[in-house]
Amino acid sequence: MTGAPKPHHRHLSHLLGLRVVDASRAAVGKVHDLVVQAARGPEARVTGLVVLDRSGDEHRISWEDVKGQEAQALVLAVALKDVREKALTGNEILLADHLLDKKIIDARKKKIRRVSDVDLEERGDGLFVVAVDAGVAGMVRRLGFRSLSGPGLARHIPWADVEPLEAETKSRFERLEDLHPADIADLVEEMHPTQATEVLEKLDPETAGATLPEMEPGMQADILEHLEPEKAADILEEMPPDDAADLLGDLPKDVAREIMEDMQKEEKEEVQELLRHGEDTAGGIMTTDFVALPGTMTAEGAIQKLRELAPGPEMAYYLYVVDGEEKLLGVLPLRNLIIARPETPLHEIMNAEVVSVRTVTAFKKVADLFAKYNLLALPVVDSQGKLEGVVTVDDVIEEIVPRVWRKRRPRKFS
Repeated sequence: MTGAPKPHHRHLSHLLGLRVVDASRAAVGKVHDLVVQAARGPEARVTGLVVLDRSGDEHRISWEDVKGQEAQALVLAVALKDVREKALTGNEILLADHLLDKKIIDARKKKIRRVSDVDLEERGDGLFVVAVDAGVAGMVRRLGFRSLSGPGLARHIPWADVEPLEAETKSRFERLEDLHPADIADLVEEMHPTQATEVLEKLDPETAGATLPEMEPGMQADILEHLEPEKAADILEEMPPDDAADLLGDLPKDVAREIMEDMQKEEKEEVQELLRHGEDTAGGIMTTDFVALPGTMTAEGAIQKLRELAPGPEMAYYLYVVDGEEKLLGVLPLRNLIIARPETPLHEIMNAEVVSVRTVTAFKKVADLFAKYNLLALPVVDSQGKLEGVVTVDDVIEEIVPRVWRKRRPRKFS
């Protein structure tokens, strides 16, 4: 019993320029490109053939009308007059036009590569793209050498990890959403500004909101300035308020105001409040994302509230206990809450000797307190003792450690 025939491996460089004849063996032209369905997956099906005739005109032919290769020609299954013209659909791309010599993202290695050739696999059910070659071997093949091997000469990137940068498809940049925001930021910073803006436009607001703060400040502002205000507002709403305020402060005032007009009322008011504080004060670097609970609430009620809020790790360093006027009463470490009896009021298990600063406290004083008390977060209150925000250890480190991407402080808006 014989098994299924082994797949035949081919390269795009060997197909380009190949003669094309119809079913009667009449000359049609030469292979100019291949059309593929570029949706996510381990391979991409070839769905069409682009032929360049002697007059220089292009003909896009459905792959269903291609019989196969014989000798040094690609043979059509029908006469030229009977071929079906192929129009590109939403997720189809041209291999040579959109990939060859173009930059792509290697999603697995988190690198931007330049494609030198495309690896194809021919099976009984069609022709498929299985990988791209970003190495020297592909370049040499295109010069006419059919075999070249050696360590490092070929760099095959599986199709599942390839994110084209030059092709407009419905699924464009979807692979990036599987990466860590810091990795996406590194990739975006290597792109042309136009492509970088397109990436942020295509990403969902939550992913874009986590990516933008990881980028170099100047590029953050450039991208945000070129986005549609509504899209920019959606992204800023997903960012921590202090990061959003920092970024808006780096924009021209008219651009920042236009974006804020499209923000939701609550997020807009939080950002405006942060922008009113001095740039080197506790109020200028604090975040308004924190968990404040009434002192009369029980430990069981507090745990249930945390389940509902599902705060991020920075917000859950400490919980803050306030009175009916939102004045800070104390701080509640998570350990105290977890080991407390369910019916215990929070004011009985909180630490009333809480270290806090005013919104106008200078940054140097804030940093000194973090170092002195080994804090993870520091509450910020106004002149009446009302809890206004929290400075986290990350905020302090970003201000102290010199980095290329260090955030600039926000300007004031009237």
